[in-house]
Amino acid sequence: MWKSGLRLRKLKMPSFDIIAGGISIRIESDRGGDPIEALRRDWSAMIMNDKLRTPDIYIKIHTRNWNEPSPIFLPRDARLIRLGGRKVFTDGKRFFVDYHENAFFIIEDNFAEGVCYVQKDLDPLFWTELSVNQILLLLLRRRNRFFIHGGGAINSKGTACIFIGSGGSGKSTSALALLHAGWPFMGDDILLFDSNFRFYSFLKRPSASDWTVEKLGLQRLVIGSRTNGKKLIAIKNKASCSDSFRIFRPLPSISKNEIRPMNISDIEEIIRSQTRLCDTDEIIAGALPDLKPLYEKCSEIIVGSLETLSEFLSKI
Repeated sequence: MWKSGLRLRKLKMPSFDIIAGGISIRIESDRGGDPIEALRRDWSAMIMNDKLRTPDIYIKIHTRNWNEPSPIFLPRDARLIRLGGRKVFTDGKRFFVDYHENAFFIIEDNFAEGVCYVQKDLDPLFWTELSVNQILLLLLRRRNRFFIHGGGAINSKGTACIFIGSGGSGKSTSALALLHAGWPFMGDDILLFDSNFRFYSFLKRPSASDWTVEKLGLQRLVIGSRTNGKKLIAIKNKASCSDSFRIFRPLPSISKNEIRPMNISDIEEIIRSQTRLCDTDEIIAGALPDLKPLYEKCSEIIVGSLETLSEFLSKI
């Protein structure tokens, strides 16, 4: 019995169990099709073969068309605590996250229940990288697993080399360069860490632009395409976790590869921005640990040659 009062029923519903950061998660839907199949495809590398009796986190999804009523509702006594495209409400015990009419979720303890509206023009990335993905990250944070927006792989010494930065900065390209070189891969968009700063992989399907595929020679690893045109990349050697890490912010260059220290104010701004979804994270899921250990291991990497990047980083 969940604290929310909902029981894991032995019904034949579309579902799958995944493991992320050592935390077991069940994703279940009352109907097949999208979004449950989109999630299953994108999170396939994290799927567990054996079903769990009692997962640590449980997410129940109601799939509905636009003209169907929602099976869950916002209570009248809920108060608004965040405006914007993602509104957040609370009634004191539960939190309600409204994704601008595309999805609506209730979060309580280690359980989330939500309705996802399906329409032909809605990209599946809405569920796999936004709504359901964000709800999962909030629940993981309640279990001492915090996220950082970045990619990475593990070098021969067992150290996680992590790349962070805003979109287009080169973090995914750098991580995929190491995947192509055979490094145990941790992810290209999201990684997890705990309060002891042990880092964990988050192995949703990586994707790359045509330029990155061609530049890195990833053609043999392409297994499909997203609706946005990016190519899906196979994970040939996946990692689980690492007790040591280095964090880099990639910067493009036409010169040779080099690493230099970052300005402390830049480090703090980047790390803060890459470890939060929005300004209600702490209210919903609790505070982050002191991030000073992350600041101390953060540098800029000037990438002049992708072809020699893996060899360059392996010497660190």
